[in-house]
Amino acid sequence: AWPLLCHFLATVLLQHLKQHLPSIVAEITQLAVGTERRLAELGPPMPADDAGKTALIQTIVASFCRDFVGALVEKRADIKTGRRIKDSFLTLQTQLRAVSPFDAENYSNTYLLEAARDCEGNHLSMPIPPIELLEHMLQHPERRPIRLLLQPCLACLHTVYEELRAMSCKLLKKASMSRFPTLQARIRDESDGLLLRARGACEMKLQELVDMEEAYISTDDAVFLRELADAVKKLVNGVDATLLRSILSSYFATVVRTISNAAPKAVMLFMVKATQEQVYACLFERVGRQTPAGLLEEPAEMEAKRRADEEVLGKLRAARGTLETLA
Repeated sequence: AWPLLCHFLATVLLQHLKQHLPSIVAEITQLAVGTERRLAELGPPMPADDAGKTALIQTIVASFCRDFVGALVEKRADIKTGRRIKDSFLTLQTQLRAVSPFDAENYSNTYLLEAARDCEGNHLSMPIPPIELLEHMLQHPERRPIRLLLQPCLACLHTVYEELRAMSCKLLKKASMSRFPTLQARIRDESDGLLLRARGACEMKLQELVDMEEAYISTDDAVFLRELADAVKKLVNGVDATLLRSILSSYFATVVRTISNAAPKAVMLFMVKATQEQVYACLFERVGRQTPAGLLEEPAEMEAKRRADEEVLGKLRAARGTLETLA
């Protein structure tokens, strides 16, 4: 009776196991996939020879560069650098439009009329060509109102620089990178240097944009030219401070539109695109092709974690194989 009971219970247990076998195998498979993913993030074991170490360093550098470029050119939910850069450009354009140097507080009616008299010098008083007034006001060595547009541009550049630096720091936190703190720090230093050099070059270009507008007072803006033509007719009857302020503000608006259009493009070309195009060459030259000495020092806990995951993965695969034979 006892053997029959044991056989009966074993049969019931086996049938019950087979009934739930698919879900058990699926759960084990899911655990195995998660363990494999963790092992992939940890990276392969440390190579023994220098050639293998150099190859591993170059693989890690290439992965970082690929992620860096991808984060800028691809639409990714986890990294919003591209969107934030675009937002910084919109903020810049709003700030530039808000610059209003020719208000009554900074340029009083008295000052405008005195400036018009300064243009006459010691000559006979007569109607002054508006363009001479524009040049005198806009290129005044102490006032330099067009220079007010430079600071918002530099602030925008700083924001973009910080966004790129934050993106770089986030990419450096990947497990495959953080397993080697010395290599991680080296890549961080070199990428920071690349960003700083690009920022310096871009600052010069933004400076040039403002300098160009300040150096040559000229425009083909149709709205401004119509207003200027009307002003010429009115100035025949005498200099009017309100009219001068209107002409100055109107011309300044054309400069704002020019800078608003050109500055974001300069930041994209000389800051964003420059780092995007130079990151591979920079990091391979300064890190990937250097001797691997000291760069691949892995913390002891990383190797222990890798061995533990490999052991767990082996057991999961063995269990899945055994259960699949019962199906």
